[in-house]
Amino acid sequence: MGSEQKSTFLIFFHIDIPSYLLKKYFGIKAVGPYINKGAGSIHVKRNGERIRTNQDNYYIEISRKRDVQRFLSEVGFSIIEKQIGSKRR
Repeated sequence: MGSEQKSTFLIFFHIDIPSYLLKKYFGIKAVGPYINKGAGSIHVKRNGERIRTNQDNYYIEISRKRDVQRFLSEVGFSIIEKQIGSKRR
C-alpha cells in the first residue's frame, strides 16, 4: 500500500481470520466476532434480489488508527476491489 490511508475504522464481514489471531501474530486489536446476519434470515441485495442466508455471518472491527495502518501494511486484502479507496461496482 503505497498511499497513506486516512481511514481509522475497518469492519470485516464474512471473516476468515479470527480476531485473536490478529492480536497474537500482528499485535492488532480487533473486537468481535459479532453476528451480522443469522442463519435463515432474508435480506435484499443492492439489485433488489431477496436471498436467505444458509449460515450465520459474522464481522469483526478494527478501530485504532495504528491497528488499521498495521493491518493495511502487514496483512492487507487479497482482492483488489476490497482495497481501501477502491470504487465498488
